[in-house]
Amino acid sequence: MLKPYCGHDTGQRPNTKRRWFGDGPELYSRYISSYGQDDVDPKYQINDDWSYYFNSLGYRGEEFNSYAPETIFVCGCSHTFGLGIKWEQTFGYIFRDLYCRHRGMEKKNVNLQNFSSIGASNNYISRTVITQLSCFKPSLVIVYFTSRTRKEYVKGRRVISLQPSLLSSSFATTGDDTGKVEIEASYDYYAFYTEEMGFIETLKDMLLVKRTCDHMDVPYLFVWQDVLDFKNPKFQRNPICNSYLEMLDHHTICRFTLRSMEVDKARDGIHCGPRTNEIFGQALFKFFVDEHG
Repeated sequence: MLKPYCGHDTGQRPNTKRRWFGDGPELYSRYISSYGQDDVDPKYQINDDWSYYFNSLGYRGEEFNSYAPETIFVCGCSHTFGLGIKWEQTFGYIFRDLYCRHRGMEKKNVNLQNFSSIGASNNYISRTVITQLSCFKPSLVIVYFTSRTRKEYVKGRRVISLQPSLLSSSFATTGDDTGKVEIEASYDYYAFYTEEMGFIETLKDMLLVKRTCDHMDVPYLFVWQDVLDFKNPKFQRNPICNSYLEMLDHHTICRFTLRSMEVDKARDGIHCGPRTNEIFGQALFKFFVDEHG
């Protein structure tokens, strides 16, 4: 059995199987603003009435089915969660559709588990994927690593996701004083943060997932929001950074991102929209076929 959701917004996630879009915790309802759409193909519509569905483990999407012939794990931040777009418009869902067609399988026979969290750090992403791999062996793992500037911070029983945006604004999660705690922790952390440190920490997270997948003989695909850092001379010339670079299997890391293919916006007007997710999902699947057949 997979482990239930355990992230920085645990207290605000629904503990039931459904939650209507805009009807619930502030973390989700605040993303209800309308984004202009005229004469849009229903396939890409985002301004009609729709819902975020959470399974009984607290993750967005369908229930886990351990008896499904194949299972795909997906994990990342809000881009992979699909903030501001419908479940069936997310690139993970689109990838699963293409995967099924390619293998001649019905959709119900390929269980899709999306462990993504809004505002997630790479610490959360790697920790969650490794934890779930310890419980169940999937057919494929897709990990969309987020910005290297994010960091997971633990205080008592609280898990906080630090990010530079917290230096200028409050991002409340659980508890009346959480926003204050997050902001103070962010100032403390970014006072000594360096780009090299963020780069190395991210590659460590990648290597943890890579070695776990290799050990279990599970194929995987990596995407990184800061993929251009791989070619940054600042990191290539640094002997420590370069030593981590050499340990990665670059054949499994995409050289494109959602943002690099962006053609539309999600309902919040910030994240990538349904057309972008479709284009990216198709490109990701082609990358998968080229690497794994």
